[in-house]
Amino acid sequence: MTNVFNSEFSSYVEYLKNEGTGQNVAFNHTLISVNLNGLLDNTAQYNAARNALALWSKFTGLQFNIVSGSADITVDNTYAGAYATVDTSGSTITRSQVNVARDWYPNWSIGQYGVQTFIHEFGHALGLNHGGPYNGNGTYANDAIFWQDTWQYSVMSYFEQENYNGATTVNLIGPMIADIKAIQDLYGRISVNSGNTVYGRGETVISGWTDFAKYAYSTYCVNDTGGVDTLDYSNTSPSALIDLRAGYFSNINGLKGNVSIALGTVIENARGGAGNDSIIGNHVANVLQGNAGTDTIQGLDGNDSLYGGLARDYLYGGNGNDSLVGGAGNDYLNGGANIDTAYYGDSTVGLKASLLVPSQNTGIALGDTYVSIENIYGSAYGDTLVGDNFANTLWGANGNDYLYGNDGADALNGGNGNDYIVGGLGNDAIVGGAGMDRLFGSGGGDRFVFTATTDSTYSSAGRDVIYDFSYAAGDRIDLTLIDANTQVAGNQAFAYIGTAAFNGSAGQLHIDYAGGNTVVSCDVNGDRVADFGLTVYQANAISSLCYYL
Repeated sequence: MTNVFNSEFSSYVEYLKNEGTGQNVAFNHTLISVNLNGLLDNTAQYNAARNALALWSKFTGLQFNIVSGSADITVDNTYAGAYATVDTSGSTITRSQVNVARDWYPNWSIGQYGVQTFIHEFGHALGLNHGGPYNGNGTYANDAIFWQDTWQYSVMSYFEQENYNGATTVNLIGPMIADIKAIQDLYGRISVNSGNTVYGRGETVISGWTDFAKYAYSTYCVNDTGGVDTLDYSNTSPSALIDLRAGYFSNINGLKGNVSIALGTVIENARGGAGNDSIIGNHVANVLQGNAGTDTIQGLDGNDSLYGGLARDYLYGGNGNDSLVGGAGNDYLNGGANIDTAYYGDSTVGLKASLLVPSQNTGIALGDTYVSIENIYGSAYGDTLVGDNFANTLWGANGNDYLYGNDGADALNGGNGNDYIVGGLGNDAIVGGAGMDRLFGSGGGDRFVFTATTDSTYSSAGRDVIYDFSYAAGDRIDLTLIDANTQVAGNQAFAYIGTAAFNGSAGQLHIDYAGGNTVVSCDVNGDRVADFGLTVYQANAISSLCYYL
């Protein structure tokens, strides 16, 4: 749909406020009293008016107090037709009168034209005008002076959505994008839906009115001033366009251009349905889920998490450090700019994922295509993860994993399990994690990093082995993340004591030579018992210079 950031949209909003005269009028307060006693003879109509006020409140933040006496807005159904009159003093509304005939429309339910009429007339009562020089009748072809003058943009319009840009004609649930902007200009941007709000499936903040399972053929504009918010259309089947950018329109539940995002509103997350959806993020960190169908998901700016779901999906991270989860199916993963990750943590079995030769992939990575993907996150099972000839980060997570960095300065983390890690050419950072790991630098000046005493135990059953260690090539053993003395606060450095025995001082690093190997042990609590162990294969001359302590 068309981007509304343009001068004509701004002019249209101005016309809604003052018909181009520059003379705005509004109440001088945002808690507005309303007398509905004139509708008490028609319960359905009375409820329709209350629902219309609730919609104005939920989508703009204005508050309405129903009273029996003198009120800012008085409503009745005495006279024929539907209209509103507004009394003013300068730029201040002093009193508004709304009349909607009791026989105006036979159905007064949400999503029907009867409620839409009340929304329209309350718009007049609040200070809004029609979108063009018409009143009582008119046609789009003869009377519209703005392309956007349809219900897609404003409840104050007389003209159905289909008149502009192919939008679907459907009754409105609440004020639309131009109405909300006009009300913000008149009354200020009021806090509304400021918590972590869900719109769509399971929504309760607005009485479920945004849920297409309840109101299948409806249209609304999301106005939200805070929280981490979600558009959830996972209970819809037709292919959808979900666009989180402020000022843009989405196509939901088989309708076109029926959901918009108010200017200034930031929605963080979106969930698609069973169709082949197109989901577009915005400038912040988004979580975008395609679910079933062949989906196309674009994160745009921000550090986004994109989830394809079932079938073949097309994921585009855009700017930011993005996480791309293709799920089942042979997926297209394009990270875009910055540092991006192909994530397979949702796999229920082990897999192979290779950035160097993707045709060798197995499991849910089978058939995946990588463009501008730097990193891979594996499953909770035994994986084989292979980097390319650039800098990569590979996470094995749980399971007995095989990690191959290849060229580039790589960061390899085995996670839990007995892992086999090969850095390859380049100056790599290698973290075995918990379990008995076999670690190979394999060229370059590599750092073998240990983050906790549990990464490598003194017992041979859990002790890591570093192969091809070369001090001359720049290899180092990094223990700086381990607190050498647990008896005092903070992170203490180890003291290298060579082959001398532990003497009861916490924080000592001791070495032994056995069978041509060096066995490293550390005591972190001063009990003269090794709390950490490590074997450096075929390295008899290892010295204190080999460590970052």
